[in-house]
Parts: sequence; C-alpha cells; structure tokens
Amino acid sequence: MSTKREIRLIETDDGEWAAVDEDSGVTSTGETREEALSNLDAETSTSDDDAPLGDRLRGMAGDLDVDPVESVREIRERT
Repeated sequence: MSTKREIRLIETDDGEWAAVDEDSGVTSTGETREEALSNLDAETSTSDDDAPLGDRLRGMAGDLDVDPVESVREIRERT
C-alpha cells in the first residue's frame, strides 16, 4: 500500500535545497534536490514517530552548529 506524503522543496539563499515532509515536520537538506529528497527519505524511514518533533529535529542536526527548530522556522517563513 502506498502512503501519500506532501513534500515541499525549497532552494535556500546559499543554493542548497531543503526538503520538508509537511505531515511529520521532518526537514532534510542537500546540495541538490535529489540529495535533499534522499536525505529526507532516510530520515523519515528511520525516525521514531513517537518521539516529539523537537527531539527528532535535534537528532537530525547532529554535528551541525545550528538550531534546528529555528532553521525550520526560518525556512517556513520564506515560503
């Protein structure tokens, strides 16, 4: 059975791409659209749906020196 998802692709000011799964709130980035989508698929296939969104975002941020919640907020404000 196929699960329908609404995905938003956003090109950032620095030329990178963000892929946002609108239903789960998960966001992944990449240097290309394809990479952003691939990263999003990887994140959503391994994410713990019971975990709070903030915890999932912090986990995705990993070693990056960014505030994942603020980053998503900024991306959504630009769209």
